[in-house]
Amino acid sequence: MTKPKKPTKTPEKIVFTDTQKSVIKALAQKRENADSRPASKFIMEADGKVNLDCTEHTALVHAQLANTTGCADTRASTELLSQVMNILPDTTEAQANAMAQWMNGIAPQDEVEGMLAAQMVAAHTMAMRFARRAAQGQYESSVDSNVKRVTKLMGAFSKHLDTLNKYRTKGQQTIQVQHVQVNQGGQAIVGNVTQHQPDKRGGDL
Repeated sequence: MTKPKKPTKTPEKIVFTDTQKSVIKALAQKRENADSRPASKFIMEADGKVNLDCTEHTALVHAQLANTTGCADTRASTELLSQVMNILPDTTEAQANAMAQWMNGIAPQDEVEGMLAAQMVAAHTMAMRFARRAAQGQYESSVDSNVKRVTKLMGAFSKHLDTLNKYRTKGQQTIQVQHVQVNQGGQAIVGNVTQHQPDKRGGDL
């Protein structure tokens, strides 16, 4: 005797709002951009250590290293990544891949940008650790000490970001024109323009 089949439920159709659709579309675009610049991957080995994933083709592994660190030389890339991963005493696979993605997101183009990216990731990681200690601190002296560390590290992060931007733009400055006024005769005045009203005697105030 065959058992009667249970009626299958028709999945409800999800209707997204226009705002939700735009958010999903933006995420898809971000993931597409990330896929075009793959980062280095880390895996947990049988001995419990987190190491670089070298199971893919060697050329692809080298390209991922270059994307993540900005270094053309593989030895330089692996050393820079090792320095970042050694920030945490017991780095998990998820943490290692997250830090690699952060560096890759900065998109370093050469060794200098790679070192700046590594320092920025290090400053952020340590700042979050001390921020957690400050939030969990029971003594005022411990909280103050950790808050000072967080402040210094966040300041260092901002300085590194400014340095990276200056390095990428080669120190070029952007000049913003606020006002342009053309007087009679075709003479233009560029900058903050102040108009003077003539007094009753026909002169300027």
